[in-house]
Amino acid sequence: LECSISKFIVQCVLMRAATPSMKPQKGQHWALALRNLIGARDQRLDIKVASFNSTISTCGRSQNWAMSLHLLASMRDFSLKSDVFSYGAAMSSCERGQQWSLALSLFQEMPEFAVAPNVIVFTTAIGAWAKGGMWEHSLWLFADLQRQGLVPNAIALNATISATEAGHQWTQALNLLCDARKRRIDSNIVTFNTLLSAFSNHRDWLASVALMEDLHRQALSANNV
Repeated sequence: LECSISKFIVQCVLMRAATPSMKPQKGQHWALALRNLIGARDQRLDIKVASFNSTISTCGRSQNWAMSLHLLASMRDFSLKSDVFSYGAAMSSCERGQQWSLALSLFQEMPEFAVAPNVIVFTTAIGAWAKGGMWEHSLWLFADLQRQGLVPNAIALNATISATEAGHQWTQALNLLCDARKRRIDSNIVTFNTLLSAFSNHRDWLASVALMEDLHRQALSANNV
């Protein structure tokens, strides 16, 4: 029933978007993307997963996270199998719309449809848990990312450090950096700025000075925190 409802909603919006008089207004590029999608369908063209993924992303950039979710659900009705990019696009849409719990729900349903998350999807989920005040879950996901054989990048590391900083867990933040170095995980200026913020919030000036010295040794230019 839920899939049928989702399909009905998508069809209604597609019909509206396909109406010649309906010109997308500012910030409504998703309507044009949907119009192109229904145009391909009406011409009996073979609609690819990539076309859906692109439209989901466009809806997300236009702050239309609800339509992104409807499109993801309707892919199964069109006999298309959503992939990691489909879920990544939908999760990013939810993140832009500050729908953290929905982003996490998508992440948790991926195994059910045999879709393995990539680093980008993991990073989005880490950020979503952080926004929900669940820094422990962010830490667990960062570790699970590596258990899955994936190599975290600086963005994933920064998202996890930000989660611990938001949870006032500055020792955990420092441990993350130390472990990242042992594992040769990239860090950048954002990493150090986040750590400096954590230390300053806890008035650990010695740690801040030590971090600045380390920053200098790595020939990075520190921003004002």
